[in-house]
Amino acid sequence: PSYTWSNLFCRQLQTNDPTVLTGLSQSAASASVGINSECGIPKLNTNGSLGNIANIVACGLNFFVVGAFIHFTGRRKAAVGQPADVLRLLTLPFQLTASGSLLIQGSTALVWLGLLPSRLVSSLHY
Repeated sequence: PSYTWSNLFCRQLQTNDPTVLTGLSQSAASASVGINSECGIPKLNTNGSLGNIANIVACGLNFFVVGAFIHFTGRRKAAVGQPADVLRLLTLPFQLTASGSLLIQGSTALVWLGLLPSRLVSSLHY
């Protein structure tokens, strides 16, 4: 959940004051998720890293669980919450790419892919 804001903040630091970024965060190409993290998970394929593999697996499984949930509850006459569930299902691929250490930290693509699910999820509350 905080990855989105961390990616956005990292992008602003890289653009406006890159001297703040130290340690693992210094090189955008291999930076872990987070700002100046001491035990971060490096980007995919950096020194043999698998990225945030636990998060990738959890998002993948969650995609199928939510998909099954939508399928089985879709047969009911009063499908309460179904649009919200479908929207939640659509946010999972974005969440996977934003928090799985797959893209370069602070990149424009990562910022946009991170912001989309947060905006979609926040739209569920209105």
